[in-house]
Amino acid sequence: MKVFIDSSVVHPHRKEVKYQGIERLCREFSIELTKQGHQVTVTAPEKSEYPENIKVVTVPAGGADVEQQNFKLYQELLVDVDVIHSFSHFHAPAVFNPRLPVLSIFWHDPYIAKFPEPSYNMVALSEWGTQRFRDIYRQEARYQESIVVDMEIYKPISDIPKTPRFLSIGLMAPSKGHLEAIRLCRKTISCLDVVGGGFHPEAPNYANSIKSICDGKQIRFWGEVDDATKLFLLKSCKALLYTPGIEEVHSHKSCEALACGTPVITYNKGCLKEVVGNGGRVVDTEEEFIHYMGNPNRSEAQCREWAMRWEVGKVVSDYVHLYQQVADGLRW
Repeated sequence: MKVFIDSSVVHPHRKEVKYQGIERLCREFSIELTKQGHQVTVTAPEKSEYPENIKVVTVPAGGADVEQQNFKLYQELLVDVDVIHSFSHFHAPAVFNPRLPVLSIFWHDPYIAKFPEPSYNMVALSEWGTQRFRDIYRQEARYQESIVVDMEIYKPISDIPKTPRFLSIGLMAPSKGHLEAIRLCRKTISCLDVVGGGFHPEAPNYANSIKSICDGKQIRFWGEVDDATKLFLLKSCKALLYTPGIEEVHSHKSCEALACGTPVITYNKGCLKEVVGNGGRVVDTEEEFIHYMGNPNRSEAQCREWAMRWEVGKVVSDYVHLYQQVADGLRW
C-alpha cells in the first residue's frame, strides 16, 4: 500500500532524541511499514532522520497554525496514496478535504485540549478515550492501539540490577505530576530520579523550580537525557511513579517502563487502569499508593507480558488491516 503519514512537526524526527513524543511514533510507524513492504511518505521538519527508502516531505516546524499552512505544501501528493494516517493535532487532510481516505488520532483529553476534529474516522488511543470523545463531540471514535515500542530495545538486561530508587519521567509541566512524586518520596523517605525535558508555555520556569527542590541525593534531577540514560533509568528503577494532574487518553511512558520489566504505580485516573493493567498497581488512595511503593509485587515477566500489546510489529500490522478498510471506503 501507499501510506502517507501526516505527522506532528513540533520537533525533528530523529533516532536519538532527548524529548520527543508523537514524532518518535511517526518515525517508528514509518520504518515498520516499510519493513512490511509498504511505500511510505511522511511529513517532517528539517534535520529529521529517516532511512532512504522512506520519502520525506520537509515542512516548517511548529504547532497547529503551522500545520494548517503546511497542508498546502503536500496536498497534491495525497491524490496518489491509498490511505493517510494523521498523527498531527490539527488533522489538516481530513479537515480541509473530507473526501480523502484518512484516519486521524486525537492525543489529549478533549475536555482539556479542544482541537478542530474531522467529522469522520477518528481514532482513540484507549477505550476510555472513545467514551470521552463521544461525551464531548457526540461523535464516534474507534479504539485502535496507537502506541508502539520496540520490545528488543526495552528488553531488561541482567547486568543492570534493580535499585531502590523510583523514577518520575515526562514533559516538564505541572500536569505530569513530578511535584507529587517528589512529595510522596519525601513522605516515605524514598529515593527518586526526576527526568524530563521540553518547554511548556504556561509554565516556562517549571523545570528550574523542580530542580531547585531536588537535593541531588535522595531526590535527583536529571532534566533532559539521551536514550541510553533514559533506558538505564527505566530498567534499573524500582518502579515508575506516575502521578499526573490531569486525565490522559494514554501513557507512552508507562508502556516504556512496562516493556523494560519495570512496574508502574499510578492512580486510577483517565486511561491508566486500562493501560497499566496487570503490569503495575492502579490505586484510588494515597494510602494504597504508599503501600505499593513498599512492594509493587510485579515481576519483570509480568510487566513484559502485559507490554507485548504495544509491540511495534503487532500494532502496525493491525493498522495495515484498518488501512485497507479505509482505502476501500470505510467511514465511522
